[in-house]
Amino acid sequence: MSGSREEERRKLADIINHWNANRLDLFEISQPTEDLEFHGVMRFYFQDRVAGNFATKCIRVSSTATTQDVIETLAEKFRPDMRMLSSPKYSLYEVHVSGEERQLDLDEKPLVVQLNWNKDDREGRFVLKNENDILPKKSQSNGPEKEKDGVIQNFKRTLSKKEKKKEKKREKEFARIPDGDEQTLGREDGENSRLAAEVYKDMPETSFTRTISNPEVVMKRRRQQKLEKRMQEFMSSDGRPESGGTLRIYADSLKPNIPYKTILLSTRDTADFAVIEALEKYGLEKENPREYCIARQDEKSGKEVVLDDLECPLQIFRDWPADRGSLVFQLKKRPPDHQGRKGRKVEDKGLRGKDGLLPPEKLPYLVELSPGRGNHYAYYAYRHQEDGSDSRDKPKLYRLQQSITEVGSDCTDDGAIQLLGPGILPHHCNLMHSEGMVTVTPHGPDADTFVDGQRVTETTVLRSGSTLQFGSAHVFKFVDPTYDQGGRREPAAAAMRSRHKSGCQSEDTFLSAIINYTNSSTVHFKLSPTYVLYMACRYVLSPAYRPDMSPSERTHKVIAIINKMVTMMEGVIQEIPEGDQKQKNIAGALAFWMANASELLNFIKQDRDLSRVTLDAQDILAHLVQMAFKYLVHCLQADLNNYMPAFLDDPEEHNPQRPKIEDVLHTLTGAMSLLRRCRVNAALTIQLFSQLFHFINMWLFNKLVTDTESGLC
Repeated sequence: MSGSREEERRKLADIINHWNANRLDLFEISQPTEDLEFHGVMRFYFQDRVAGNFATKCIRVSSTATTQDVIETLAEKFRPDMRMLSSPKYSLYEVHVSGEERQLDLDEKPLVVQLNWNKDDREGRFVLKNENDILPKKSQSNGPEKEKDGVIQNFKRTLSKKEKKKEKKREKEFARIPDGDEQTLGREDGENSRLAAEVYKDMPETSFTRTISNPEVVMKRRRQQKLEKRMQEFMSSDGRPESGGTLRIYADSLKPNIPYKTILLSTRDTADFAVIEALEKYGLEKENPREYCIARQDEKSGKEVVLDDLECPLQIFRDWPADRGSLVFQLKKRPPDHQGRKGRKVEDKGLRGKDGLLPPEKLPYLVELSPGRGNHYAYYAYRHQEDGSDSRDKPKLYRLQQSITEVGSDCTDDGAIQLLGPGILPHHCNLMHSEGMVTVTPHGPDADTFVDGQRVTETTVLRSGSTLQFGSAHVFKFVDPTYDQGGRREPAAAAMRSRHKSGCQSEDTFLSAIINYTNSSTVHFKLSPTYVLYMACRYVLSPAYRPDMSPSERTHKVIAIINKMVTMMEGVIQEIPEGDQKQKNIAGALAFWMANASELLNFIKQDRDLSRVTLDAQDILAHLVQMAFKYLVHCLQADLNNYMPAFLDDPEEHNPQRPKIEDVLHTLTGAMSLLRRCRVNAALTIQLFSQLFHFINMWLFNKLVTDTESGLC
């Protein structure tokens, strides 16, 4: 295989892996072969315009299968009894929740079309339509229908009052439909434009417990989170909606076949941030953003000016006088001789933010231990001083005000610390300076944060002299000037630190007792951990818990506690299959924690205070539900596997050692009883049993086909 072919296969595998990350195993796409062919199970909908509803089928499709191949297979799947009586003309449409719809060409590959949705984090549905379906012009009568010779051909039951009203309504609608081919075509075009609305209305999106088999909710949630986050940034400074908007970015030199892309910006977003957003829109997210720039073009004079990294494109666009003509922004390669305009005054990030209670020289701070490195992006993110020199070889110093300091690649607000480089997330972690102490809280398990060389995943107290590492390249030393030369803290600060440490220990003890040391088999009300944990969260949000806390500190505290809950639950669920327990106990524990994780997720989502500040924890909880579900399915399938030979054994042979059909029924009955006892959500119960029945069918089919000695096939 050539190098270019191997590279293409690797890129395709990355796209498929990203697609599979949000799908149930049943809908995963296989890895590409050397010929770049892959397979996957796809769900299709069939619109029956006469019956007025939709049906759904799942079939396995190859990336080489055309629309015509899929239509022929679906025609047999949906209407096998009608294929010999008529020759209908079928078409396949892709529809999206936004209302967009498109008819697929007969030579297109539906599986490839579906995989391309992943590029824009969008979801859709494939709908099969019979183009020959024509609604009747008038409804049939309710009485007996007679032929000319008087023989009763058909007799329909008498309709109820409700059904009669519906029938009259349909008659009025059909009466308004004009005759003629042109009117019929116009009516069908109007109905086609409503296809997306109809399929999403008749087959609506499901609740949170169904997202593991319906990724439309997941993708919609991602887009909504991203949009909400940007809109909050627009409103954060002065509360005016005018602080943000959209901006068209052209890329004539990079993508001449694409007219333009629209990105969402605030008036404070700088050009370097706009470059990153534009590269992502144009599919160049793997490029180094330092090699690209935004240039403004004055179409009236034809003059082009490359924007400095700290200039704000949207603000420039809004301040541009109308009498000077239109202004166009181009994404292009950064000129090698571009130096930027010098003499620009740049604020020191370490001194930004509101004044604290302590003088600046008494504030704790982070000092960079690795200045001047040229092997990571932080090297390129230097700032020009007023004298024209640069500070790339000078250690950066960030003073921590008495509030929350955000750290991440997208943190550009006053008082935040923006870091670029490998391993740095958009919102990496929070540094909290309160009550004479500083803590660090990673935003999630993927936020690489190390204190004195040890990876931390929850709120950790920093000691003066500790080393703090973000990602793989940014290393800082934490210094607290309130320590004396002997390394001892002032008495008041030491008391605050001791009180906070004691509080953290009591919280950990409480959460550990609820999560780590709860015996699922002895708890009478199986959802009691969820109710206790939720009540603890509400208590932290109430003024009764530490009345002296500010709203921002209280929010930070409840986020840290929920992150602890989620981390502990993740550890418990992962340890259950590895523990030295009987199979029955493993299934009981998995069902117990699957029910509690899904119920806690539901509580948090329904709580208007918690739902908006715990988005990361909600995503992890949804992942835990899926993890427990997967482990439980494997556990029950292992039980069924022991009794499946009973279907093939001779019932006349009485051997007490052989499994019996009753054992299979007993396993299924026990599973249902367990799920009811644990109060598992009904949607999860339905999905679990569909997996078990699929396993039974799969086992029997494979046994009949592969076992040649049995003589059964």
